[in-house]
Amino acid sequence: RQSVVMLKNADRLLPLDGSRLRKIAVVGPTAFDHGVLLGNYHGYSGTLTTILEGIVNAASPGLQVEYAKGCELAGGRPADENHIRWVTGGADAIIAVLGYAPSLEGEEGETGDSEIVLGGDRRVLHLPGSQLDLLKKLHATGKPVILVLTGGSPIEIAWAEENIPAILAVFYPGEEGGNAVADVIFGNCNPAGRLPFTVPASLDQLPDFEDYSMRGRTYRFMTERPLYGFGYGLSYTRFRYGNLRITPARTNGTEPIEVRVEVQNIGDMAGDEVVQLYLADPVASVPAPVCHLEGVMRISLGPGEKQDVSFVLQPEQLALYTDDGEPFVEPGEFVVSVGGGQPAAGAGAVTGRFIVAG
Repeated sequence: RQSVVMLKNADRLLPLDGSRLRKIAVVGPTAFDHGVLLGNYHGYSGTLTTILEGIVNAASPGLQVEYAKGCELAGGRPADENHIRWVTGGADAIIAVLGYAPSLEGEEGETGDSEIVLGGDRRVLHLPGSQLDLLKKLHATGKPVILVLTGGSPIEIAWAEENIPAILAVFYPGEEGGNAVADVIFGNCNPAGRLPFTVPASLDQLPDFEDYSMRGRTYRFMTERPLYGFGYGLSYTRFRYGNLRITPARTNGTEPIEVRVEVQNIGDMAGDEVVQLYLADPVASVPAPVCHLEGVMRISLGPGEKQDVSFVLQPEQLALYTDDGEPFVEPGEFVVSVGGGQPAAGAGAVTGRFIVAG
């Protein structure tokens, strides 16, 4: 449950109140697929709960759950509109479970070659096969759609971000993954996962495969705005950051620096917050990251509760590197941002500065 990332929740569609619903439709090729639970490195379990099974388990008495695969994982015919109308007819909400499976991403020899993959490498970033077509047809029903994404790598979903009100990234969620996903959908668990990678807005944002420089690679060197940044994730509650303190404010670069911040849950639901500290050296004399994560802490807060969070930056965390790989700490001003995500990601970050004297 801790790894589920909520990417969007327009008009607070989630969590669903099962007691107010009569019928939900679960549609998608990875909803009832045991293979998307464990990825491609795993042991074997006698108990595997798919996402569909988890939703059925969590459904309130009297709530009807209707299921359709909708389309194949990759390839195959487009989704049948008549069948979709039959499955979703009378539904109060639709849960679309789409994405990738280990058969489409993994090491060379595991995935084969297709229009989606080549020797274990992804050829595309978008949803495979006719899954996007299925999602558009579900959206066209006019019913609220919750998109649940499976997979172990970034998926370009710009159309979904613009048109689908609620989106969850669940990755390969484990043997009890279906129950975990359902707990988030129905509000038994407040999501607090964060993206472990950057999701580009399109393939055009990625540097050429043959360009081995770091320019444009990862959140540390990317200057364009991605669809979702590294460290991004939403919650059912809201958190406020304040009272940032940096000690000492001036240093010679050989002593630890303490960063303290106050975090408060200002919403009406208990939840976890993943507090992230990013460091930047904006006037570095050599190529340097736009920012880099140097501290992370997960905390739990009830409604209205506050907590003081402390990080300690060691001198080596301020270092740049010569072409020979030798570290050095450069005099100048450093920028510290602490929040629920990257400084520019609308994560309520607070920012401060300290000086390294020459």
